[in-house]
Amino acid sequence: MRLSKGMINNLSKEFSNKSKKEQNDIFSQLVTAAVINIDNTSVKVNGKTVCVTVCVSDETVGFYVSNRKGHESVKGTPIELTTTLTYMITI
Repeated sequence: MRLSKGMINNLSKEFSNKSKKEQNDIFSQLVTAAVINIDNTSVKVNGKTVCVTVCVSDETVGFYVSNRKGHESVKGTPIELTTTLTYMITI
């Protein structure tokens, strides 16, 4: 079987669509966790820079990708619904 870029892209979209329930469950677990650790980083995807937000609790991990930077990049992530954030900066 020969794999084309279009076929791989469709598999990714199909997986995303079929895993909505699991994605929502992870989001809910992160929002209700006593503590979540977060990290934001920028990466290149198809030549464009995107922001990846990683949210980790004792039970689960969520990855969220945004085309925006800064405060805009956390919209729609568990961070947006968290009332208290503590930042640790490593130099």
